[in-house]
Amino acid sequence: MTGNKVLVVYYSRTGTTKKVSEKLKESYGYTIEEIKDNKNRKGVINYILSGKDSIKKTDTNIDEPKYNPEDYDLIIIGTPVWASNMTPAIRKYLDTYKDKINKFAVYTCEKGSGGVKAVLGIESLLGKKGECALILNEKEVKDDSFSSKLSLFENIE
Repeated sequence: MTGNKVLVVYYSRTGTTKKVSEKLKESYGYTIEEIKDNKNRKGVINYILSGKDSIKKTDTNIDEPKYNPEDYDLIIIGTPVWASNMTPAIRKYLDTYKDKINKFAVYTCEKGSGGVKAVLGIESLLGKKGECALILNEKEVKDDSFSSKLSLFENIE
């Protein structure tokens, strides 16, 4: 996006989604904002409960973001896929700031499947279609074969 301000908003439990956001910052100079969930999501039991929270659309508390999405031309939303859904932290952020997001794109990180459903959930919550979506699997992020796919986000007008 030449000349446009881009904010990458993401949540990452294990670091996979964070790695993609950091690569977007490194490659294109985009501002990144990590959404912090105040609920403990570490460990096997909390991983299982987190999937349940995602399915049930359970509310969560997040830290106050540093950046106002209204100040950006494009918001790129990054979320892991939990039980074919966006994470509760991303849901909370989007629900809180949806009126300040004009143009958006999405990337998801998944272990198996469900990315399409997660993207559709984001579009439904925001009440409009995103500019584009990229669904990455965990393996390609871990082995660094995903980088070239990020060019999808470079020329959105």
